[in-house]
Amino acid sequence: MPPGGGVQRRRSLLWPGSPEGAPPPVPPVPPVPPVPLASVAPAPSPVAASPDSVRDAEQEVVAARAKREEERRQGERQRAVASVKIVMYSTSWCGYCRAARQWLGSQGIAYVDKDVERDRSAAAHMRAINPRGGVPTFEIDQQVLTGFSAAHLAGAIARAAEQRSR
Repeated sequence: MPPGGGVQRRRSLLWPGSPEGAPPPVPPVPPVPPVPLASVAPAPSPVAASPDSVRDAEQEVVAARAKREEERRQGERQRAVASVKIVMYSTSWCGYCRAARQWLGSQGIAYVDKDVERDRSAAAHMRAINPRGGVPTFEIDQQVLTGFSAAHLAGAIARAAEQRSR
């Protein structure tokens, strides 16, 4: 008997500080909802690939590579076109000048428009590169194009871009 009477309690060595050596309480775990069987995807069955499916997959890979290469080239062309310096000498009343402005804007091509009736130095420069003086006159990386034709203008811009990308 311990001094002073009473029952002696043994301290637990496993859970010191807890009453009667019991482990501390564990918080309750929330229940996991059951997974419906319809939402579980069946495992794919191992099937050998047919030669046709392998050939189709190879063709898809080749087509994807060709598409990426074409997109890369298109990006390079767009960057080259964006670097081409285009100056259009025009007037406010000229219908071909208006059509050229509209076409250049629809193509997203940056250009400088100089009105030769308002800017004497622009008029003098246009006469130097186009003695006949017709409008619109385009200076595309120092190449001169007179008049407006979407096909001719696109070709001149493409040639200038090609020269810049070399």
